[in-house]
Amino acid sequence: MFETLTQIGLPIALILIMAGVGLSLTPADFQRVFRQPRGFLLGALAQMLLLPLSAVAIIALFKLEGELAIGLFILALCPGGTTSNLYSYLCKADVGLSVSLTAVIGFITPITIPLLGAWAPGR
Repeated sequence: MFETLTQIGLPIALILIMAGVGLSLTPADFQRVFRQPRGFLLGALAQMLLLPLSAVAIIALFKLEGELAIGLFILALCPGGTTSNLYSYLCKADVGLSVSLTAVIGFITPITIPLLGAWAPGR
C-alpha cells in the first residue's frame, strides 16, 4: 500500500500541482524575471550559499553528528521544488520567480550536491 502511494500517488499529485501552478503563468511572468534579475540572483545566492552555510551553523551549534548532520546538510543542498512553487502561488507571491529558481537551480544541483556532499563529511 505504502509503495503504491509513493510510486504512483505522489508523482501524480506532483504532476497535478505543477500543472495547476503552470497554467497560471504567462510569458510576462518570466519576462519580469529577466527584466529584474535582482530577485532571482538573491534567491539563487540564498539557496546555493546561505542555506548550506545555515545548515553547517546549525550542525555546529547543536553539535549534530552522524546521520542527522549529513541528512540536514543534504537537505540544505536540495533545491526548492513543487511545494515552494505551490506556496508561492497560494500566497500570491511571484510564481514566475519561484518556478525560474526551481528550474535553474535544479540544473545546477546535480553538480553542486556531489561536490559539497564530498566536502561535508570532513567538516
